Amino acid sequence: MFKHKKIVAIVAVLALFASGLSAMSEGIPAGQWVTSPQDGQYAMMLGKDGAFIFTMDDTAAAKGIHPDTDTGTYTVDADTLTLLQSDGTSTTPTSFLYRLDSNILTLSEGTNDALTFTWKPYHLPSGLAGQWEGKDENGSFVFTFEEDSSFHAAYTDGREISSGLYLPVASSLLFAFNNGNYMEMTYQLSGDALDLQNSATGEEFHTKRLDEVKTRSAAFENKDLGISLDVDSSITINDTNNDEGI
Repeated sequence: MFKHKKIVAIVAVLALFASGLSAMSEGIPAGQWVTSPQDGQYAMMLGKDGAFIFTMDDTAAAKGIHPDTDTGTYTVDADTLTLLQSDGTSTTPTSFLYRLDSNILTLSEGTNDALTFTWKPYHLPSGLAGQWEGKDENGSFVFTFEEDSSFHAAYTDGREISSGLYLPVASSLLFAFNNGNYMEMTYQLSGDALDLQNSATGEEFHTKRLDEVKTRSAAFENKDLGISLDVDSSITINDTNNDEGI
């Protein structure tokens, strides 16, 4: 079911940064890290179990995965983020010094070149998270897609398939496995049916939902007034009542 892909280096995307770096934290939180539009609008997804996806958030590439996409696994120590990119036969490590200030992450090769990322909440397309059952030549399987962009796949008889990180991009799902492998699938979601097709082999999988549709809670809600808002986590709403209302 799963194939390998040669991963391209991300060194060439670094923008000029004048100062040196020192570690401000013992780790980097998992989740979505993005650059500013001026730096090219790159996105880096770090999975909680060690998989990563690095891609360009380019709406012009709506027909498929951007060609600069990288996947693999990563490690973090006191001052270094190492991305391990696999082509199926060998693994190439790329290390960056990092500085973490609250939700600002700056990566450097140890020279004056660096790229600055900001942590940003990530929301899946509505209805995608959940458990999906399908069948291939080896038997029935279940894909479990979590809201935090992690996934797990196993056959219903208990045999493990894989786990890692997934990222919807346009009409495709990009998978980065915890063992360093990679796969891209186009997908179509319609109610309780999810159709998948391996972009490399053309193999199709038709799955059905096993659980209820997962919905995420609103960032701000006032049931008395019937207000429900979904806002960026950097925005604070002061819910204070006075004679003139909120």
